Order: sequence, then C-alpha cells, then structure tokens
Amino acid sequence: MQNSLVCAELTRLGYYVTHVDAPGFDLILTVENASLRVQVKSTMQTRDGFCIWKCVHRCAIGPGQRLDLQKPITKAQADVLALYHHELRSTVFLPVEGRRIIRLPVSQVRNHDAAISLRAVLDRLYPVEPSEPTASDDDELA
Repeated sequence: MQNSLVCAELTRLGYYVTHVDAPGFDLILTVENASLRVQVKSTMQTRDGFCIWKCVHRCAIGPGQRLDLQKPITKAQADVLALYHHELRSTVFLPVEGRRIIRLPVSQVRNHDAAISLRAVLDRLYPVEPSEPTASDDDELA
C-alpha cells in the first residue's frame, strides 16, 4: 500500500515513476535522462518525539536458508529512500546512506514538504556544476 501512496505522491509532484518491486528497491523514478531506484519504507512508530524507520532488507544466511539476516539498505541496491509515515501521511526523501535506523523529529515529518526533500536528494546525487563566467558576467562585475 505504501508503495502506491509514494507513487501517487511522486506523480503529483510531476515525476514519472514505475512500481517494480525488484530486489533492493520498489520504484523506478525517472528524472530527466536518469533512472533512480527508490526503496520505500513505512512506519507508524513514534517514540520520544521521533518517527523511526527500520531501513533494512532481509537476506538468507546461506543457500537454502530462511531469510533471517537483516542488512542495511546500501547504495548498491537503491539510490533514494522514501520514508512514509502512516499516521502523519507524510513522505520524506533521503539519499541511501547505509543506516539501519533513521530517526527524524515528529515536527520535521509533520511539517515536511516532499518536493523540497526530493529536490535536495536529486541535487546531492546530481550536483549542478558551476558554469564558467562569460564576458557579460565580467562586464557586470566591472
């Protein structure tokens, strides 16, 4: 369900998104000419003024084993985390950094603007190179 809610949020923000539910990520977000892997995590947990997400995936310990080992989501698996909070009905976007637990203040999640956090993640993943000064820029400085 949370995957569909995040898809709807991204679409509302004007992005093209596809639900894929592949190993390591749930969505593909297309931004300009790039495809980003998005892992959606959801929670209802709120403790001591913080929203808490467990950002792990389950994997087998060995061949034929049960899925018992929990490992943090890494950049090899996904590019962006979409953290959805059911109670607050809010999505926070963060770059994948290999953290098992993410704690954010309830006030930050409640008053959050998904477009701003997604833009910050995109700017971090694809920084804009400063352009070379042009002759007209030099003229303005003089």
